[in-house]
Amino acid sequence: MTSFKQGMTVAVICASLLSVIAGCSGNGQSTTDKPAGEHAKTTSSNDEITVEQLPWNVEEGIDNGDRRVMVSFTNNTNHDITEFEVDYSLKADITDEQIAQAFEGTASGVTPEDVRNTSLNCTIRSMTGQGESATGFCDYGAWYMTSMAQLDLAEPDILTVQYVNTDSNTLDTVYYDFNSKKNKDGDSTPLSSWPENSPRASMIPQPKSALISDLLDSEDQLRFDILGFSYEDFQQYTNECVANGWQISTSMDDIAYFVPKDGFSLDLMYSDDSSTLSVYLNKEQQ
Repeated sequence: MTSFKQGMTVAVICASLLSVIAGCSGNGQSTTDKPAGEHAKTTSSNDEITVEQLPWNVEEGIDNGDRRVMVSFTNNTNHDITEFEVDYSLKADITDEQIAQAFEGTASGVTPEDVRNTSLNCTIRSMTGQGESATGFCDYGAWYMTSMAQLDLAEPDILTVQYVNTDSNTLDTVYYDFNSKKNKDGDSTPLSSWPENSPRASMIPQPKSALISDLLDSEDQLRFDILGFSYEDFQQYTNECVANGWQISTSMDDIAYFVPKDGFSLDLMYSDDSSTLSVYLNKEQQ
């Protein structure tokens, strides 16, 4: 079977990570030495989120019959997390021969040069509530990793975590550098409220997600982004639009265009890279 990512198209904790992150071991062991179910205490302050509240692990697994390298983490913070991503870099002493051996027999036909010139990531892009766990995949560029031997060629470089800051009603990001053992605040994206009284908002389904940003509502247009959206969420929202009377004119993996209705056109565009659904309701030009 091919391991190419098909149809897969956040931000990180804007609070100081107050303790050093242990690198993820290449043998599938957890990054915390605490027994299962024993976690660091949480607080209600955004400024006191600790990395012990985000234990993570990488190991081989099976997904829909295909072998994958899978990453998982548990959200022991007081915040909903929308993305958890570990970026890796190749170890300095890795040879082309070692790379070729680790990737031998993969469907991608990857070369050592390909591996050296692409990104190595373990990513979870889904809404992970407080006390919940989530699982994602490790990949190199557009291809899934299929064995721990491939990930063992690299070491953790940067951790990115995205979460909902309820104090400021924003989606915040922070980065942790495994080399310097320092963190850096990232972007903060303001969240918008759904325009309940808008005539245009009544024409389409209200998103179940509260993570709405960049909302613009005028006589000629209603546009907004839904953040922390999975591909399955995109498909479900498309179906909700159909149930609301919209007829699909064009549909592909990450877009859905609808037949104009009541003087407006409706376009949905999904980005797997940012886990974002962009919605455009535009008044037709006369």
